[in-house]
Amino acid sequence: MIARRFIDSGWLGLTRIRPWWVRLILLALLAAPLFGKRGLHPTLHDTHVFVDIGSWTAYVCFIWGFVFVCVGVNRLIDWLSTAFMLALVLLLTGALLRKLGVWHFIEELLRVAPKDPDVVNLALIAQFFKVIATYPLALLTLVSFPASDLVRWASQLSSRRPRTWTLRLAILLRMLQNVAEVVTRCMVAWREENPQLIVPRFRADWHGSLFSRLGILSWAKDLLIIWPRTVAMQSLQAVPFVVRDFRRLAALNPETSTNREE
Repeated sequence: MIARRFIDSGWLGLTRIRPWWVRLILLALLAAPLFGKRGLHPTLHDTHVFVDIGSWTAYVCFIWGFVFVCVGVNRLIDWLSTAFMLALVLLLTGALLRKLGVWHFIEELLRVAPKDPDVVNLALIAQFFKVIATYPLALLTLVSFPASDLVRWASQLSSRRPRTWTLRLAILLRMLQNVAEVVTRCMVAWREENPQLIVPRFRADWHGSLFSRLGILSWAKDLLIIWPRTVAMQSLQAVPFVVRDFRRLAALNPETSTNREE
């Protein structure tokens, strides 16, 4: 039972911590090294690059351990799969733009001093660490504040305007939670079909004639059209539940709240 709990949901449920602002302070303390002046270096310095890498590695492992304790192994693995995919795409895109001279063109366009290539590479590595640390922490923050709590609190407000704005905030929060969950599932599915990230698993028919090599266009269509549309359609699955909550609040007696304001 304990092992299954660790795998499925962890044992430290942040949603059980009351009041809500204690959760917010705890999550803010976890993210403080990313933004504080005395925290982690925003980029790696060539003079003490190994010290910076060690600091970032320790912080990333601490974040992963905390997320594991809160949500369990399964969800942590899904989140890390998406985080590593995003971080690798960031690294590959930055390296490709630098190789093609796009960075140099942007620097000339903005009239800024060109940076040393080694400094740019170290900055990309630092961004890699930031993504694999902040993505699981950001998703943990989203799921730690249930939108249903906001809906219940809004239903107890006597003033109509605060109740309306609280409801809108609850709707936005629920949609963000659903979008984050859908994106994570779709990224995991993409990784299953494309083990090499940007190269599909089944591409044997691409070899041979020029007509066969045009099969990459079908894969590009899936990448640019079908997958984004799938993510959008699955993200809209939360709309019926949001509408149900809205109708539940709209069913409250408006005359009672008006009399209370008077």
